[in-house]
Amino acid sequence: MEKCFRKTAFRCHSKTRIKNIIPAGKSDVISYNLTVPSWVQSPLTVTTIVNYRKLNQRYALWSLGDLYQEIPVVEMARDTAQIAIKIQPPSISKNADSALYNKQ
Repeated sequence: MEKCFRKTAFRCHSKTRIKNIIPAGKSDVISYNLTVPSWVQSPLTVTTIVNYRKLNQRYALWSLGDLYQEIPVVEMARDTAQIAIKIQPPSISKNADSALYNKQ
């Protein structure tokens, strides 16, 4: 096992941790599912923001020690979309109907 020194710590720890790194010139797509509450009125406004920080704060504090300064978060992108909400009446399943009629 390789010894971890301050100058090689990222290389040592990055072998076992999940990296969320998007290479230069590439892109990444993330999908989210959300449940819209019944009280929401149309249109629903959704805003997404992509933030970037050069280093993990804990790593920067550990490696820089007394020279540490808080690393700023940079807003890389922001987008807003409005989604039309269609109100649907609650549905009753066929199983629920048959259970009501079969009661004696």
